[in-house]
Amino acid sequence: MHMSPRDAEMHVDDLFASCAHAARPERRVDQWRSLHDTFVREATEAGTAGRPRCRVLFLGDSITEAMRGSQFGEVYDELSARADVFNTWFPLSEAKAFGVSGDRTQHLLWRIRTGELNFRHPPGVVVVCIGTNNLGRDNDSGTDTFLGIRAVVLEVLQRLPGSRVLLTGILPRGPGLATTDGKNNKKQQPLTPPAPGESTGYLSFADNNSSSLNTSNSINSKYSQPGVHSAAIHDVNEKLKALARGSRGSVGYCDCSDVFLTSDKSQIDPSTLRDALHPTSFGMKRWFEVLKPAVEALRNQPAPMESWYQHRAAL
Repeated sequence: MHMSPRDAEMHVDDLFASCAHAARPERRVDQWRSLHDTFVREATEAGTAGRPRCRVLFLGDSITEAMRGSQFGEVYDELSARADVFNTWFPLSEAKAFGVSGDRTQHLLWRIRTGELNFRHPPGVVVVCIGTNNLGRDNDSGTDTFLGIRAVVLEVLQRLPGSRVLLTGILPRGPGLATTDGKNNKKQQPLTPPAPGESTGYLSFADNNSSSLNTSNSINSKYSQPGVHSAAIHDVNEKLKALARGSRGSVGYCDCSDVFLTSDKSQIDPSTLRDALHPTSFGMKRWFEVLKPAVEALRNQPAPMESWYQHRAAL
């Protein structure tokens, strides 16, 4: 059954569409609009008037925006190395990165429903890396975050016939968990202080009685793993893997977690995620070494025999 654009936009027959706020499009109210307008223009112009087509599209948050060397559309010298790495692995003549710092799944969903997928020629592969802010800033559950990512995937497949989606999963992130030396040694607390207006559960050593903390334990680090969000990240990523397996070739999954961890997986490697969240230029290079072959493999697969989108309610 062919869906009208209105039905596609509302997902009225999607059993999961109304289950989580992360799966409902939400317009941001801060300094994102000019960057969104830039993305709409770039999408509309790609492949027209002699301009190159977009072969690979990246969608996401600040991790993706850093591929452009910017934050909220402002170019920073310290991000230029990351943009250079992106251009080396995914030349700007054939790839684009549409990311907005701080985006959650619902914000990305709003953006792609509002012009950012208006390509004359659909990209061969759309790489989606979103959801870490749902967990880290909104304290969304793994299930809600997964449903938000799933909504993005469905929207991309509906609006870009012939494109495939590659999911990177949510990358490892801090903060680590602190243990106490009190009577309850199993009690764990986040290490980093909250951003303005965010959860006060993010406590730092300075905000606690430092004598009560086992500071000799290596788990007392923003880089330690498992961290505050590791269980939710694992939950989301396992669901994304299952989604890809059941997608009839429309969706792929690339497990990139090990790229950012030490060999024993007990720590985030600071050389790859200096702030335990955003890839450094070296981290991006390591990431793309894994991601580029996955993109090419997905792009070169035979076209699916039928649209998975029409069977999505079963997943």
